[in-house]
Amino acid sequence: MYGRRQGRVGNSSEQGGEDTFNWVEGLTGSSSSEAALKEILLAWAEDGQQEQDEDRHEAMARIEAWTETRNFRAPLNLTSLSLTALPPTLPAGLQRLNANDNRLGRLPNNLPPGLRKLSACDNQLTTLPEVLPDMLETLYVDGNRLTRLPNELPSGLKYLYVNHNRLTSLPDNLPPELRELHVTRNEIAHLPENLPLELTDLRAELNNIIRLPERLPAKLTRLEVPHNELTSLPEDLPATLKWLSTDSNELTHLPPNLPRGLEELSVRGNNLRGLGDGRTALPYILSQLPPHCKVYLNNNPLPDRLRAHLSAQSGTSLPQIFL
Repeated sequence: MYGRRQGRVGNSSEQGGEDTFNWVEGLTGSSSSEAALKEILLAWAEDGQQEQDEDRHEAMARIEAWTETRNFRAPLNLTSLSLTALPPTLPAGLQRLNANDNRLGRLPNNLPPGLRKLSACDNQLTTLPEVLPDMLETLYVDGNRLTRLPNELPSGLKYLYVNHNRLTSLPDNLPPELRELHVTRNEIAHLPENLPLELTDLRAELNNIIRLPERLPAKLTRLEVPHNELTSLPEDLPATLKWLSTDSNELTHLPPNLPRGLEELSVRGNNLRGLGDGRTALPYILSQLPPHCKVYLNNNPLPDRLRAHLSAQSGTSLPQIFL
């Protein structure tokens, strides 16, 4: 079951909408006084256990300036402050938080319930909260030390970017609304068999993937899996696919029915030899692609005779071929 619900504190719609949301209540999630509010932030900013170069006072100033704008759609920028921890309480009305380029080892378990976009790239995160806000749609956590993701991500999550981490696997049940999944430079060996049906963009370069799911999402338009350990591709790739990159794998052949709408096919640095008869022969397979499609076959052990044929027919009976 997706998106376990966090307790929602405060209801801006009952107070005339988010733009008139009381800023003290928006910051603390309660009707605390402004003085009490500042005490919370000041105690965090002056915590004696923080590291010497943390700029928590600047973070406090940015939070207070953000609340004074009374624009709860504006992003809160806490980037590049060498923070090892975020404040124990963030504005309850916050929808967009940018905490990139710090030294965060973890995120608070009580992130604002209305948070829609969270960016915490280039930190030192090893885990994420098991329960993320229900409203979250975009999550950027590139460049951390994550070894796993929560088993239950928010059901409405649409964009998930976890590049440059240490993931060895992904949850079997990714959010059904997920459209973009970027997991480049991890240690993933297998992708989930049942990827979300709404997925249009999958990028998993520089992993240890040995095979792809036989049935990829029907709406997929971009698939990038260079630098893995693939020896073959699924026989029936999605008809919607426009960009396919499998450079630096161990492919020995291509499926006979490549999507007719491909605009770019990159299979550099594989083990393609072009051998086969009829529908399995490389010239026949490529002849099914549109003339404007660009096909990159560089650094494959193709026979010289086949190379000459492909070069001669490039852009005429065959798509544009680069050898």
